[in-house]
Amino acid sequence: MSRYCRHCGAELDEGQPFCHVCGQPVAAVQPVVKKSKKGLVIVVGAVVLVVLVSVLAGTLLKQALANRGQETSRTTRPTTTAATSKQTSQTSAKQLELIPFPQELMLGRSTTVACNVKVPEVIIPANYRSLDYVVYLQCWTDRGTSDVLGSVEIPGFSQKYEQKIAVSRLETEISIRPPLLPDAASQLNSTKEAQIVLSVRDLTSDTLVLQESRPVKLYSRYDMQWIDANGTPYYENILAWVTPEAEEIRTLLRLAADSANELTEGALNAIVGYQSVPGFSDEQVTYVQVISMMHALSAKLNVKYLMAPFSAPSTELQRVATPAQVIQSAGGLCAETAVTIASAIQATDMHAVLIILPGHMQVAVETWRGSGAYFLIETTALDAVLEGNFDAVVDYDMDTAAWNQYLSGDGMIAIDCDLAGQLGILAID
Repeated sequence: MSRYCRHCGAELDEGQPFCHVCGQPVAAVQPVVKKSKKGLVIVVGAVVLVVLVSVLAGTLLKQALANRGQETSRTTRPTTTAATSKQTSQTSAKQLELIPFPQELMLGRSTTVACNVKVPEVIIPANYRSLDYVVYLQCWTDRGTSDVLGSVEIPGFSQKYEQKIAVSRLETEISIRPPLLPDAASQLNSTKEAQIVLSVRDLTSDTLVLQESRPVKLYSRYDMQWIDANGTPYYENILAWVTPEAEEIRTLLRLAADSANELTEGALNAIVGYQSVPGFSDEQVTYVQVISMMHALSAKLNVKYLMAPFSAPSTELQRVATPAQVIQSAGGLCAETAVTIASAIQATDMHAVLIILPGHMQVAVETWRGSGAYFLIETTALDAVLEGNFDAVVDYDMDTAAWNQYLSGDGMIAIDCDLAGQLGILAID
């Protein structure tokens, strides 16, 4: 086997101690062994295998990442990339339903106020206090809360009324009935057209939400509706026709004092109300005054009873004359003569009660304050009082039991005239 110098590579002879070329000592050298081709093939194959495995692993990893990206896109929004086919994009877009972020949760967005309004088509002055509303207002916001100012007015009829309202996403409902002007009813001698002027302002953003006018028909102050279209009774509103302060009632009482003087031959020459008078019992004092009022109305003012249908249970409007009109025109229906005598009784601080029965109206007066007993007065018996038939005028003296039994009849309605102030009913004259 040939050997070679480790320093210069010269070929050496067997057993030669020094290199004959470079002179360096010759150490034992390892024989050069030629690698076989079989081993080389194995090594190369292993390298190729590693490379192939690496490439395959990279491909699989890339595909997994791509699939994961597609799954993520389904929960957010559809995208189109070069690696995604057009058909897949269209299919995915059709399957996805986008849910927008709630507007009310977006910071910095202003609150919007909305509202609905309802108003009546007609207003009957006598029933005004019984109205549920002149404007029925519904307000709400799309988010959060806000303060609004509602304003309502019927020019020439009501005062301007304003109300501050806190509004949220929950619907807020309010009924507004502005107060009447002091002389509003006295101006309505006939039906006229009017406008309900209303506005709603968002105080938080200082923006006008609503401003408009709605037409409304105002009936005459003499129109009475006993029952509305929904069946709600308004009988107590007849108290607006009880007008103890009217000048015509004062005239009636002056003349009634003259009648008392005539009828009692000077024993009672004044209208004194519930005041004791020597020689008379309390009940007699009341009785004489009531007879004297009827006598003055008939004999001195020449008022006649006008027979005509009385429609208290009806939903139709009925024109009812005031006591002043009854005296001025010298005539009245049963309801009109009843409110006239009731006005005179109330003017003396005595206690009157209007009695509505089917197709008719009467007046009762308490025999004495707090007695619980009543005289029933038939105000249509104006001719009978001229004839001296007083029993036909003041029917009978009813004690508490008889009074309660009388009022328990079918269709009987008692309206206490002392309740006008408590109910906020204002006299129309």
